Amino acid sequence: MLSSKGLKLSPKTKNHVFYDVAKHDEDNELYLRLSGNEGGGLHSKEWILLQSVIEILDQQFTNPTAPFKSLILKPLFNGSSANNVGFFAAALRSSDIGLLKPAEKGVFLHLISDDYEDNKVKLFQLSDTN
Repeated sequence: MLSSKGLKLSPKTKNHVFYDVAKHDEDNELYLRLSGNEGGGLHSKEWILLQSVIEILDQQFTNPTAPFKSLILKPLFNGSSANNVGFFAAALRSSDIGLLKPAEKGVFLHLISDDYEDNKVKLFQLSDTN
């Protein structure tokens, strides 16, 4: 299991979101969840299948120079908190996950990271160590 943190997206704060990546025994798949945050804001702590995250991001990878909003992550969640997608994007931007990076055109816009493919491989290798 990997437990770490990512800087929240807003430039007005230096607070973090906390997340876990773990393999679930029942299906032997990797999952990601938000486990907490500094500074408040409700969010879902549901486990999200990592492969589902990758499928959404792979669609963005077809045009890696086109910025996109956190809202593309909304289909991943059953919970209805407005913070879910922004907090989740912050986790995906973190140095330990590294699938996203900030876009230059706006602090709440994202781009696929330059090391996207390598970081995907590293993430899926976590299932070998759990």
